[in-house]
Amino acid sequence: IKGLTSAQLVALTTDQVAALTATQLANLTTAQVPVLQTVDVAKLSIVAVSGAGNGFVTALTSAQVAALSTDQIAALTTAQIAALSTANMAALGTAGVVALTTAQAAALMVSQIAAMTTAQVAALETEDLAKITTAAIKGLTTAQIVALTTDQAAALTAAQVAALATDRLVAMQPADLAKLSTDA
Repeated sequence: IKGLTSAQLVALTTDQVAALTATQLANLTTAQVPVLQTVDVAKLSIVAVSGAGNGFVTALTSAQVAALSTDQIAALTTAQIAALSTANMAALGTAGVVALTTAQAAALMVSQIAAMTTAQVAALETEDLAKITTAAIKGLTTAQIVALTTDQAAALTAAQVAALATDRLVAMQPADLAKLSTDA
């Protein structure tokens, strides 16, 4: 598959791309992956996407990441999630963030958290938010802190709250502060 030119890759039908295996996807070069049409990427099997490795995910364009289904996103390995660029993290959209598993949320990096939109942060499930590492939670911006729901604020662990900069804590809504557990 590495021998295919860009023109040949573009000429593949959606069914042909959808039939690619994880091994075949993993063997695509970083120059070949961006050539795949977004409609074709959306039709890749979850087994192929999750088995394709970090190199495949890293080479995806933001448009291709935006085209991934929620099932494809949920099937990504934690290493693949950690390999997403900040632009691709933003490209997941709110539905993509909701699709993240708790293990995937725990794999998020500080730069990925900082790249999320306020809508994406507000879409994080409370269980997922509670599993984000203290290092990554530091990526929350003031605007993202303001966007947290009361339930999300209540889900923050004591270690996460302690890791937040003072200006982030000051930005919290009064109702959110009131919901922080006595352990936080």
